[in-house]
Amino acid sequence: MKICNKKSVFNIITISLSIIVLSACGSDFIKDFDDDINAAEKNRSSLINFVNATDEMTNFYASPKVIIESIYDSNYQLASVLSGETSELINYQWNETLSKTEIAIRDANSQSQKGNVIYELEHNKEYFAVAWLDDDNFSLSIIEGQTSPQNNVYNIRFFSVIDRSIFLGNDTSAITTVEKGNVSNNITVDDCADIELINDVQSNFCQIANIGESYLVVIDDNNEIVISQQ
Repeated sequence: MKICNKKSVFNIITISLSIIVLSACGSDFIKDFDDDINAAEKNRSSLINFVNATDEMTNFYASPKVIIESIYDSNYQLASVLSGETSELINYQWNETLSKTEIAIRDANSQSQKGNVIYELEHNKEYFAVAWLDDDNFSLSIIEGQTSPQNNVYNIRFFSVIDRSIFLGNDTSAITTVEKGNVSNNITVDDCADIELINDVQSNFCQIANIGESYLVVIDDNNEIVISQQ
């Protein structure tokens, strides 16, 4: 049996009344409300790296959760990323009272494939926003960046769109396993050459990586690899 306390009932009533009031006020009020939210002082910021592991060019969006108009309005687009690529690091600025953020994706061509998450950002933190295909449907995962990478090694985490074991080079023993839509623990490697081959796919890691830095390696269902530096 589900039990509702007074606080939860009050919250439900408040949300319901807010929806009724906003609906009754009309489009002008909604526009003014959104304008006021967007005009709020941007005194907090987060860095976001947008990663596209789908098979389509993808647009990425972000806005305060309380915004009423569609997040797919061009005002909220932060990046457009080719398939198998990553964006530059985007400095997303927000007001300290509006940390709860809607982050969304949409394919750039047909604009029919979409996905979104609600995420509470933290000031001065870095994130990866990974667009990926879940049984041919667009999905979006937000991953916090690492705060304390080790020097003199390569710091690597793996994200996979299916359950899989991760093999490096010609090793027959998996270095880690990753569940679908999740990220592995941090793996440290001394020599970039050890990461040139990931699950029998050439990664070109040595051409990309700098020792002492942190990387997210995203592997799609076709074993295509996208490498992003924090």
